[in-house]
Amino acid sequence: MDEMKMKDFLNRLSSDSPTPGGGSASAASAAIGAALLSMVYSISRKKILKNLEKERKEILNIIKREGESKVQRRERRNKIQESKNFCKDEKTQKVLIKKLKKSVDEAKKVMNELLLLIDEDTKAYENVLRKLRKLENLKTAESKVETDKSKVKINDTKDRKSSSEVEADIIRAKEDLQEAYKYAAEVPFQIAKLCHGILKISKNLSEKVYSPVKSDFKIAAALLEVGIKGAALNVEVNLKEIVDNDYVMKKRKESNKITKI
Repeated sequence: MDEMKMKDFLNRLSSDSPTPGGGSASAASAAIGAALLSMVYSISRKKILKNLEKERKEILNIIKREGESKVQRRERRNKIQESKNFCKDEKTQKVLIKKLKKSVDEAKKVMNELLLLIDEDTKAYENVLRKLRKLENLKTAESKVETDKSKVKINDTKDRKSSSEVEADIIRAKEDLQEAYKYAAEVPFQIAKLCHGILKISKNLSEKVYSPVKSDFKIAAALLEVGIKGAALNVEVNLKEIVDNDYVMKKRKESNKITKI
């Protein structure tokens, strides 16, 4: 999205222009979801670190205590046993801390990639529209050549394209349009793929996030699911315009696999 403000983006989205459209909206939704997921992981990681440090200090304070009563000595022995259990638990928690840190970085990376794809989807469809206009203009020119063929003076023929030349231009324009449709399908496919990847990671951590941010976690997942479904719809819309059946079947199969969250 470059440095476009959210308000500017929404104003463009709400205008009568076909771009930005659903693909860009899907990427924006997913980018917000990825950002929220990063926040959830960051807060959860910070809380685990804080709890570990607090527990470590409590254990050390009791172990080092002097001039104890019998009750205090018993408490200390229990705390020493707890410290052994704590050390085992600490190893497990440190593994989780590393996973959360990695997930924070991954969520931010996905967020930034999705932000770029907001604009990329707009550019891809604008390219389709340009190719369509060019093809329509060439078809109009072809009709004119056929209509005016008998009226063209011999001296004017060198300045005019023959019907065969116009036909060749039309063939090239159709090929270019097909490539534009393929790229217009590929961009939302990449949006869906990014969302799918980050959601797979999130499922493994769903029970590990800090309770007060579990609702944020669910909202983040919902936004990413919207990103997948919206992007998949855009993939399908463009696939319907592509004549390369092998490409369509392959891309549709890949897209269907991703949408099964």
